Amino acid sequence: LAETAAASMVVVSAEEGAADAFIVAESVVGDLVVTRDIPLAADLVERGVAVLNDRGTVFDVNNVRQRHSERDFRKGLRDAGIVIPERGGYGRKEIHAFSNAFDRVLTRLLSTC
Repeated sequence: LAETAAASMVVVSAEEGAADAFIVAESVVGDLVVTRDIPLAADLVERGVAVLNDRGTVFDVNNVRQRHSERDFRKGLRDAGIVIPERGGYGRKEIHAFSNAFDRVLTRLLSTC
């Protein structure tokens, strides 16, 4: 690659949603974002940004809508006082799934550069 990746820290306002708004505004096609935040993932997918979560789920136009609906449904249940069991732990299986998905998506993105 001709370019080298750089890291930087950005401080945004304390306003709710400021970090997500910054990420969406600064992300472009060709970027890869890792997040568990479904609304953020949905906004990024709409912009053509590659998104996956830490469990190896690669979000696309079809599945992010379903995940968003499921998230809203589960939130409604929690808000109504209904206890929802948490997902299982995070172990080797999840690490392996994330690693494989990250490698696939990154390879795809690099091949289009």
